[in-house]
Amino acid sequence: SRDAIKKAAGEYDVEVVQSLSLDGASLRGIGTALADCRLLVNLRLSGNQLARIEGLEHLPKLQRLDLSHNRIKRIEALEGVGGLLCLDLRGNQIESTGDLGGLSACPQLSHLYLRFLAGSTPQEVAANPVCVDPSYRPAVAQAASETLAFLDGESIKLRAQLESAGFGDDISMRADPEFTAELPVEAWFKAGELALDADDLAIDLGAPSGAPPSPSSTPLAAGAVQGGGGGGGGEPAPGAPPTAGEEAESELRGVLDELRRRDASHLAAIAVAKANPELFPPFEEAP
Repeated sequence: SRDAIKKAAGEYDVEVVQSLSLDGASLRGIGTALADCRLLVNLRLSGNQLARIEGLEHLPKLQRLDLSHNRIKRIEALEGVGGLLCLDLRGNQIESTGDLGGLSACPQLSHLYLRFLAGSTPQEVAANPVCVDPSYRPAVAQAASETLAFLDGESIKLRAQLESAGFGDDISMRADPEFTAELPVEAWFKAGELALDADDLAIDLGAPSGAPPSPSSTPLAAGAVQGGGGGGGGEPAPGAPPTAGEEAESELRGVLDELRRRDASHLAAIAVAKANPELFPPFEEAP
């Protein structure tokens, strides 16, 4: 459910979840539970009871998928995660090389694990039955993209070089360090980048970029809002069309409301407010 996803990810909104771990949650299926997690980059579903791969068609940004220690018998339904880089399927029930064909849906896949060899204890190896097939490696190479660089923790290119040099099939190499490397977390909201430049966030109320607007150009000036203060600058007549300044203020407040609602771009909201001091009173940032 959405609530379970938010609780597991520590987020207030499933739409901003980038990393999600549901290891050992006794899941029997995925269904449409992840349909709104479109920014998901890292997904861990290890140690469940999943019998097949499903429910990933709405995850275009997914890069790492851990489905180890489930009951999966076939690699399939990966068409929606074309950007996948790392796939862990150790400890499943894939028996035939014909069940590897689904790898072709991942043209950027670089790391694949159907067993884990180098430096592993017997419990960590967790091989699928297909791994003992003599044609296992050639079948993976045929099914997967040319971008596949590591199979079961070993460099494919290095193993090929060692085998061509006359070493046997029992070569043992150290696992690649990228298997446990953390994936970078990217900003989900591009406005966060605009916070680096106050000029980009300043609202044009008639003043040049970088210059403070004159008191008469802002609808929140004391004379314009509170009345009095010279020049007949009291409150606008009822029913009068909004001025350009008022429209800009309304647009800015709408942006801020959205940023604060998301609860993920507080700094961007602060930057917007600081860039427009004529609209927002000074305030202290929380430590």
